[in-house]
Amino acid sequence: MVKAVKEQVRAVPGDGLGYELLRYLNPETGPVLEAAPAAQIGFNYLGRFTAGSGEGSARPWQLAGETAIGGSADPDTPAAHVLSAGAVVRDTPDGPELTVSLSWPGRLFDEGDVEELGRAWLRMLEGLAAHTADPVAGGHTPSDFPLLDLAQDELDEFENGFTEENF
Repeated sequence: MVKAVKEQVRAVPGDGLGYELLRYLNPETGPVLEAAPAAQIGFNYLGRFTAGSGEGSARPWQLAGETAIGGSADPDTPAAHVLSAGAVVRDTPDGPELTVSLSWPGRLFDEGDVEELGRAWLRMLEGLAAHTADPVAGGHTPSDFPLLDLAQDELDEFENGFTEENF
């Protein structure tokens, strides 16, 4: 599944940065995208930041210490999504620390249901992280070889034919 998602992400032109142009400025694609269903869940990965290691160590535009990313909004502001998920990684002296958040309009979900969803998300992320430590995890996908016309099953067959025993 990880390989399939990798290929889907790599297939998006320009890393998805052209959506706004196509949606709002292109007269041919604008109506098509406007008619598409709106996303119910929004996800925002804020990136990876180095946490400050002490006073005076912060650089401009750097997350420092226990500083949180966030803010406040008028409670009457319309929600962009039914559920919003966010994630940020801070490099701390003890290693990388992932912080995730979920937010939602209070009248749509029970807090216990969202907490259960959040815990399931964390379990899935822990499983994904554990998978990456497995020696058989990884491997190539067709987009790793843009000059070749390979399907994933052909690439898997090729890679399985070359083990350390063959060298």
